[in-house]
Amino acid sequence: MNGTGISNPTSVTLSTADSNPANNNNNGSPATFTASNPVPVVSASVALSSLAQNNHELVNVGLVAMASDGACPAPTTFSVQVFGDEDDQIPTDQNEVYSPDARDISIGILRLRAERVSSGDGRVYLIVVKATDAAGGAGFATTAVVAPKSTSAANVASANNQAAAAVAFANANNGNPPTGYFVIGDGPVIGQKQ
Repeated sequence: MNGTGISNPTSVTLSTADSNPANNNNNGSPATFTASNPVPVVSASVALSSLAQNNHELVNVGLVAMASDGACPAPTTFSVQVFGDEDDQIPTDQNEVYSPDARDISIGILRLRAERVSSGDGRVYLIVVKATDAAGGAGFATTAVVAPKSTSAANVASANNQAAAAVAFANANNGNPPTGYFVIGDGPVIGQKQ
């Protein structure tokens, strides 16, 4: 287990003659070392990092993730969380509001809703992928998808800058999102675009 002290008796034999055998301890001496389990190194990316504005469709963003764990077998269990600076929509009108805004929250099949609040300055989806090894060591990686306010260069740059800031914050805080971000995909099922 990571951080556990282990003590084992040891003995050493020399391949050349000992010049002072009187100082040897022939009973064996304990050696103590601390087990260290490095956490998995995780990478994550999306094929589609920007969504079209307000068509309300759930789009597969092509989430890919890989993990390695030094000399240990690579983790095969991943968990995916999606956070956003806009929450899943609240029920108002069945014809105009669709929720939740993330479905099939897993590698390869993650779908995000291509929409943003009309009064907002663009939407950021922050995706956190975690991998846990057999000894309990967990590593993570982050990536993001944006829905800019418009296709103007300024609005696209603004959304991308917000996404970069969210990713940097999560990377510095063990995969936790910035203040003001919501869990996405846990909202009520509303509308036919599922």
